[in-house]
Amino acid sequence: MIATHVIASPDDPRCAELPALLEAMYAEEAAMGSPMVLAPDGGTVWLKGAGAGLERFGRIVVATDADGTVVGFAHGAVRLQPAYLSGGPVGSITHVYVAPAHRRGGHARAMVALLAEWFAMRRVERTELTVVAGNAAAAGFWKAIGFSTMLHLMARS
Repeated sequence: MIATHVIASPDDPRCAELPALLEAMYAEEAAMGSPMVLAPDGGTVWLKGAGAGLERFGRIVVATDADGTVVGFAHGAVRLQPAYLSGGPVGSITHVYVAPAHRRGGHARAMVALLAEWFAMRRVERTELTVVAGNAAAAGFWKAIGFSTMLHLMARS
């Protein structure tokens, strides 16, 4: 059963489960070659930042199983393009994660739909996201729901 919920307040008790899911996401991405490493207590630090201004500057959505346990989350935010690119609003999907045992059940698609609804209310001109280069499953998911590769992020350490 797919159940998705918009988190309207950082005091929502489901938020307590998000730091561990974020840490699991980064661990999986590291195994795929991502050089991004969470700081100590990075999940809690992320939640504090993402929780500020919920529904004004950003949205957190969670997916729960039949028992109400959070099995996935998504976060999106709105930013403005530079003036030379119209200055209009752009939706940024910063994180989407579903625990491995709950994948392929429609949770990610349902959470992304709630982010898209929120972006539409804010009249975003485009929605952007990044995918770890070694995550073929994620790239396939995003392509299946209408996203296309626009840029390749290059980095050097």
